[in-house]
Amino acid sequence: MGLVDLRNLGMVLFGFVLTLVLVPPVRTFPMDDDWVYSQSVKGLLAGAYKPHEFAEALALGHITWGALFSSIFGYSYTILSIATLTMSIMGLVLFYLLMRHLNVGSTQALLGTALLGCNPIYVYLSYSFMTDVTFLTYMFAACLCYVRGAQRYGQYWFWLGSLATALAYLTRQIGIFVVLAALLYLWWSRKWSWQSALAIAAIPVLVTTSYMLWESTQPERMVFMYLDKMKGYAISHPVEYAINNAGNITMSLATPGLCLLPLLWRPRRPILVIPLLGFLLTFQALYFRELGTMLPGLGNVVTDGGFTMGFAITSPLWNAGVWVAMGIIGVVIFSLYVTTCVEWARDWLRAQKQQGWRARSDNPALILYALAITVAAATFILTPVHFDRYLLPLLPALMLPSLQRMSNENIHTSHTRRWLLIIPLALFSVVGMRDYMAHASVRWQGAEQLVAQGARYNQVVAGFEWMGEHTYADGVKYIRQTHDMSHLDQPALAVLDPAYAVNDLPQPGYTQVGALPYQSWLEGGRTRYILLLKRK
Repeated sequence: MGLVDLRNLGMVLFGFVLTLVLVPPVRTFPMDDDWVYSQSVKGLLAGAYKPHEFAEALALGHITWGALFSSIFGYSYTILSIATLTMSIMGLVLFYLLMRHLNVGSTQALLGTALLGCNPIYVYLSYSFMTDVTFLTYMFAACLCYVRGAQRYGQYWFWLGSLATALAYLTRQIGIFVVLAALLYLWWSRKWSWQSALAIAAIPVLVTTSYMLWESTQPERMVFMYLDKMKGYAISHPVEYAINNAGNITMSLATPGLCLLPLLWRPRRPILVIPLLGFLLTFQALYFRELGTMLPGLGNVVTDGGFTMGFAITSPLWNAGVWVAMGIIGVVIFSLYVTTCVEWARDWLRAQKQQGWRARSDNPALILYALAITVAAATFILTPVHFDRYLLPLLPALMLPSLQRMSNENIHTSHTRRWLLIIPLALFSVVGMRDYMAHASVRWQGAEQLVAQGARYNQVVAGFEWMGEHTYADGVKYIRQTHDMSHLDQPALAVLDPAYAVNDLPQPGYTQVGALPYQSWLEGGRTRYILLLKRK
């Protein structure tokens, strides 16, 4: 690593610290699903670990990291955010180093790292205690170690990659696919040896087998009961399930598509875009007809209210036409980009055919591409519900072909334009994150105010995070005792008595009993209000 690389990494660190100064990671409230993992951290600190009822991901590699920080600095949501943010900057550094090992130029590697770091999905998840960023960092570490091993820096790199892969698996099960991708590369590049294969696979296979045997002794979690219900629905209603699944996938592509704009290349044959784009636009139109938005709030990080607020009733930002345009532009960019990548893949296959298939490629980037294909298959086919954050592990592999192309062709004239396209993305991410923290803090404050005035926790409707933190466990207990499965997807609703609500907007059947202000920077500093409502 030379002075240029050190300078670039210094710039990445400076931008990261600047973001923390503008948006301090101080919070007393959960974000998205991270109440699940924070409760598991508490259990681990008490020496009583067991998988959380709501957690589909194993998360052990993630919550152990959070428990380490909590044991040193004390348990709080702020400390858990700092733990994830530490993983976040490590992930950006590892991604940069991985790009450099895959023959991406220093300028292009910095561009890719900045694009990943400025991605609103990455920024939001970095402030949370969700598993996504931790998993991505472990995955980068594993890929970097396997690449160095393949480049003959030493057999011990395969063992280090094996350890990182085990941590990735213990965070999210799809981490085991890193082993498959590395072994496929060894076979394809004719670098296979049983010694290397053992070094790559030994630790992950041992860890996976051990964990699965241990898990088989544990009671069935509530989340798997829900997934079994979804599988039954898919089997009995395959067409309807496929349509709903395709719609969810389409709506999750808008934000990742917008984030690929700085790396976009024009396809040689634009007409090839039509099938994919037509498919995506059809489902966007159906979704818009049903909900009136191209960026839905349920589950996705970026919504028409800024960053996600769970199931809280929030008021949209800007004009509806802006979000429609962003949704359409997002899938157009995604379609163009994927079409270009398919053209490049076809060129590569033709070159391989001309050279003869026995003269196999020795490009270790194939590890990342093989990993992306397996992760995409698991995400799109096996996952019953899709959110934009699920595509975060695929973005590095999607970005790599463009970064390598720019490096190989030594393109510098377009760098300024590409950097300029990152600026609005970075501004939206930082300002949107600041607005989220302000909004969520005031919303949580309002809910706690109602409790202080005599309301019970299960009487306050204050969003998904509030229910998860305070009433999910009671809902699970109720379902197990009564065998009433009507709220299997959201157990907290089983014990909910919605006497009070904390919303952005008035709600039929409720009267306003209070209001708390906060400022929205996405709306130019406008003062908005969180309403405290009581059922009539």
